[in-house]
Amino acid sequence: MPRPKKAPEAEAASKPEAAPKTKRAAKTPADAIKRTVTRKTKPSVAAFVEYQGKQVDLEQLAASIQNAWTGEAIKSLKIYVKPEDGAAYYVVNDGEGGKVEF
Repeated sequence: MPRPKKAPEAEAASKPEAAPKTKRAAKTPADAIKRTVTRKTKPSVAAFVEYQGKQVDLEQLAASIQNAWTGEAIKSLKIYVKPEDGAAYYVVNDGEGGKVEF
């Protein structure tokens, strides 16, 4: 036996009503997750050579070598410290070199 059809009002009443949709509030910078950015920085380095009561700052030694150098522009500099002689030997641009006393 066929079922009788419900009236449209009865059909609407039998379905649960959906909750009204609300709009989500837009994120503001205060609501956003804060991320911290860590940057790697190079530490400052000071190097010294100590031998039999003498102390030499390698940064000052490199500066004195650059002041003493009169040749072409320095692209590379190698310093060899020999404390027993009280001197530093250097090679500039893998070629010429010299000696600086400290």
